[in-house]
Amino acid sequence: MKTNENQKSTREYKVYIHRLKTWVEVTEEQYYAYYRDIWATRKRVQAHGQCMCPKSKTWMCDGDCLACEFRAAGDSLSLDYTVEDGEGNQKSWADARLERHHLDGND
Repeated sequence: MKTNENQKSTREYKVYIHRLKTWVEVTEEQYYAYYRDIWATRKRVQAHGQCMCPKSKTWMCDGDCLACEFRAAGDSLSLDYTVEDGEGNQKSWADARLERHHLDGND
């Protein structure tokens, strides 16, 4: 146990500030407070195929996915996306969803 305690106490925690392109030394509590939301955001967008950041570059992640060079479309649909109804008519995805919502009685 003593070895683990020594290793934990000597670890340096650093946060990369992407906009300033610099590293800042912080405490363990500050490190986890800073990265907790960033890690959650990255995992969420990865699950939707919207983050293509390689593992070697995850240290650059600041959770601002809209401005990220590794951003991808993923499973997001454009508002211009069309679907066909049962009669072969083209409808916008939003109109078809709204129509289905009304048919289900969810006004």
